[in-house]
Amino acid sequence: IYVDEDGNEIILENDKENHKALLLSKYILDCVPYSFIDGDVLWESSNLRKFLNEDFYQNAFDEFSKHFIMENEMSNGDNVNYKTDGGNNTIDKVFVLSESQVKKYLKRNSKSGDNRVALPTKYALNRNIYVNIDEDELYAGYSPYWLRTPGIEKDRVEVVDYNGEIFAYGELATNVETGVRPCIWIKY
Repeated sequence: IYVDEDGNEIILENDKENHKALLLSKYILDCVPYSFIDGDVLWESSNLRKFLNEDFYQNAFDEFSKHFIMENEMSNGDNVNYKTDGGNNTIDKVFVLSESQVKKYLKRNSKSGDNRVALPTKYALNRNIYVNIDEDELYAGYSPYWLRTPGIEKDRVEVVDYNGEIFAYGELATNVETGVRPCIWIKY
């Protein structure tokens, strides 16, 4: 794991043999509900997935950059603690991490820093993201962000909390204060 030279992405995996890399935003870029409607929702039918693969994809990347972004089959695993069904696999260009990907790629308190925690951008702050404001705490200024793994029930979704812990019970999918830390696979 390393941060690219401009410091905006974290390279989680670099598959040199297949000329592709998995990139994660270093920052929480936006604050969007996982679902706009109360009730059961999985990644495949979520408003967040639609937003990332339509509006965000169209507006965040120029035509040159879009050429390098790959479509990928995403495995949407079950909640390990509560055995909640994660739903069908999906094909996505832009996505958020799953619980298993966080555990695989984002190590706690590593030599390169705790990559699980993330600061929100000014844009996310203007969209009213939750920010930990306890100045005495190590994680002051950090915010939670969505995963694509369901919580204890299908109306809840796992998040990485402001302190880097995975909250497996999950936030309500309609929560409007949880951030978005997008990922993409690129070809090179």
